[in-house]
Amino acid sequence: TVLFFVLIAVWGLSFIIKPGSYTYVSCDGGSPKPIPGSYQQYESSDLDKPDHDGNHIVDLPYGGHTLAVASVIDTLAPGARVVAYRILDENVATDVTATERISEAMQEYELPDERWPDIILAPFGTPACDGLPPLGLQMIAETVAAQGRSLIVASAGNRSTDRPFYPAAFDGVLAVGSLDLTTDRDGSAWTSPDRAGPRSAFSNHGRWVDAWAGGEQLVTDHLTGLAFSDVGPVLQGRAVVSGTSFAAPMVAALLAEGVALTGRPAAWVWRRLLRPTGLACPASGGGVAVALTSMRAPFVAPPRHGRTSPC
Repeated sequence: TVLFFVLIAVWGLSFIIKPGSYTYVSCDGGSPKPIPGSYQQYESSDLDKPDHDGNHIVDLPYGGHTLAVASVIDTLAPGARVVAYRILDENVATDVTATERISEAMQEYELPDERWPDIILAPFGTPACDGLPPLGLQMIAETVAAQGRSLIVASAGNRSTDRPFYPAAFDGVLAVGSLDLTTDRDGSAWTSPDRAGPRSAFSNHGRWVDAWAGGEQLVTDHLTGLAFSDVGPVLQGRAVVSGTSFAAPMVAALLAEGVALTGRPAAWVWRRLLRPTGLACPASGGGVAVALTSMRAPFVAPPRHGRTSPC
């Protein structure tokens, strides 16, 4: 079983807020919160409280983010085990707090043979403040990379810029940008026969982005019985989401398949299997597109066409 840590934070965020598109959530406490493998049976209140005042309207526009991220993983890697940690409070934005919480999470959770999680997913981030990257997160990234077994997969951010976004832009972290796969001929937001598509308008980009996958208009599990405004529809457990926060778990899930098949570390799977079968994205500054060619295709299936890169 491939093990994910999903680090949940409310920190340095930029939102893509439009009907059916939500990006971010928090969860209660610093203790580990296992998420069942079947997300249809998962109650969002087990991990976060999106409606504290009980008015049936989500308190913050990023409510349900954790559930949607977990749903992406479950769709592509249903055998994976996901453990979510909240690493920052709703209104606290310090690199020190983030570093402390991540370190505590790594120490709290007891893994067989004292091994670390296979994949650490970070669907959050921040640009450098005054040109100085967050040094605490950099220390975490360097420690994980040096350990060699785990791989941090991080969303590239939703600010439509090539400005580095952290932790995604750190060396040793796999930075994931978003593609719009809704316009190609297969009619699915999850797949592309070419393994690629145009870059999402909101996605950050640049030489520091390593991988690209679908991150627009993905139908996922979501909140139930709540609306995002007093005039909005009441969600019934499903929603359409967009953002690099959802492209990152898509790539992480593909890596999980490779880890499960080969027994190799996720970084090895990326370097030797997934990256070589992707499609280069020179127009986006770098990185390779690794979308599935179909939902039944192997994660390393080469592009069916893809001679001209749309990204």
